[in-house]
Amino acid sequence: MLIFIALATLLTAVIVWVSYRLWQAFKRYTIDQGKSPQKSLPSVTVCIPARNEMHALAGCLERVLASDYGKLEIIVFDDSSADDTSILIKSFAHAGVRFIPGPPLPGGWLGKNHAFEVMADEASGSYILFMEVDTFIKPTTISQLVGYMTEKSFDMISVIPGRNDAWRLSVLFGHLRYFWQLVLSSAKHPAAASSLWMIRRSVLMDKIKGFEVFKANVEPESQIAEFLGNSYQCLVDNDTLGVTYEKKWLSQVETSRRLLYPLFGHTPLKALLGLLLLIL
Repeated sequence: MLIFIALATLLTAVIVWVSYRLWQAFKRYTIDQGKSPQKSLPSVTVCIPARNEMHALAGCLERVLASDYGKLEIIVFDDSSADDTSILIKSFAHAGVRFIPGPPLPGGWLGKNHAFEVMADEASGSYILFMEVDTFIKPTTISQLVGYMTEKSFDMISVIPGRNDAWRLSVLFGHLRYFWQLVLSSAKHPAAASSLWMIRRSVLMDKIKGFEVFKANVEPESQIAEFLGNSYQCLVDNDTLGVTYEKKWLSQVETSRRLLYPLFGHTPLKALLGLLLLIL
């Protein structure tokens, strides 16, 4: 009997602690309204890496092109797609979308990080916004983010996206992707989202020296956020920001495999333990 009481007490304590940490994270990472810059608008380059993304790329680009932000450059990097992704990208050339074909991957680089490096070199904007194909934005999203960054003098921000579609398994797991980051976030190890993040180009290229040091890191945005410290801020999506995420279930499984297996040391046993942790 005492064992059951002890287990129930422990479980209750864990639930209370996790709930408190989530409440703290949402309170810290939620904004009401970012001030849109009025005088001199900094230019923004939107960088989108794509690989076999015919299913979502058109919708993503259409939403970016609908942005109300005045100084916008859009670059899409095609990482050797086996489908017609490159043709789709080129079809948006009339709207000003730049197509960059992926060169051979250098030794020691992860494909996505090399795509980031190539796009950052090509970008001309004062700010660089990296976003995944499955991430959608509202017309006012970029204006809100730039306004918030300039108002708070941040060098980098990232946004944990929301979901607007019906509740189902893929939607639930889409939120859980960032669950432990929110619960365990701290000033030293802040939460960071790969779905959409923005950084000052001068900081990325001059201070951090690009992605060379992070070339084999499966979550470079997290390492950059830790490096920048107080000049970085994570945000959680709300109606003001309008950043949503619509990744299909199989794509989420593939993303988890790609991200988590290296994080747990490329060993099946450690990966299994990590999977059990996520299920918990």
